[in-house]
Amino acid sequence: MSEKILQHEVRGGDVGDASGWSVAVACHCELGERPVWDSRNATLWWVDILAGALHSLDAHHGHRVRQRDAPLGTVALRDRGGVMVASARSIVLLDDDGRIDAEPIEVDFDEGIRFNDGAVDPAGRFVVGTTAIDGRRGAGALYSVDVLGGVRTLLEGVTESNGVGWSPDARTMYYVDSGEPAVRRYDYDCETGNVHRSSDLVALDPATGAPDGLVVDAEGGVWVAMWSGGALLRYDSGGSLLSRWPTPVTRPTCPAFADDGQLYLTTAWEGLDETHRAGQPWAGHVLVRRAPVAGLPVSRFAG
Repeated sequence: MSEKILQHEVRGGDVGDASGWSVAVACHCELGERPVWDSRNATLWWVDILAGALHSLDAHHGHRVRQRDAPLGTVALRDRGGVMVASARSIVLLDDDGRIDAEPIEVDFDEGIRFNDGAVDPAGRFVVGTTAIDGRRGAGALYSVDVLGGVRTLLEGVTESNGVGWSPDARTMYYVDSGEPAVRRYDYDCETGNVHRSSDLVALDPATGAPDGLVVDAEGGVWVAMWSGGALLRYDSGGSLLSRWPTPVTRPTCPAFADDGQLYLTTAWEGLDETHRAGQPWAGHVLVRRAPVAGLPVSRFAG
């Protein structure tokens, strides 16, 4: 699949060190987020949050965009096929062609709040967070949606709920509130979906950017995209930095592993002025490069 979808090679003059990166999809997303690989049909899904656009890429159909009438916080896979998206105050269930095929799951939160990033835990629950549209601190939360459609709050007082992922043994949940310069880790009970004690996996220097989306690899490495930091970082489970990959854009948002040995990365141009955007023409595109390790199998919503 990768040979069919790669569209551009690295050219000189791009911002940052582009070595190893190519453009998988020139999609021009203002705020691309949460790529997820569906191994059943070799499809990459992602969202453009503010545009309310659900994107997919596969070898048969190419790049497709499905437009919705509200911002989309994230996309996740379903065990029965298709995907789910967090939109407005609902979790919307879609088939492989993007058509609604079940009743939406409602989530109750205040006006001026929107969904942001989320992922499915190893037991099949959908864990998804929110943020205030005006950026005010502490107005967001992190929710857990169980297989019966029940919704409960895991964390409150969140500024911008972002990356979430689990260790290979499912005992640790890694979490990013982009309003805080840290990647957090929580003891996680996969049987109940409860979070317990928390600590910093790593405290970050705000001058190096803000943590955004994350994903965990099969060796337990935690990959974190650094918004305004122009880098993708990999930490071990003890918080030691294993590698730093510069990106040819300043606002990478989230990585994803595919089972064909590729690592994808969504990016954004939100907030860039004309000069800075012109200086990084790949901003908003989905990037790709060879992955040095395998990713964990992507969990699917079991509801």
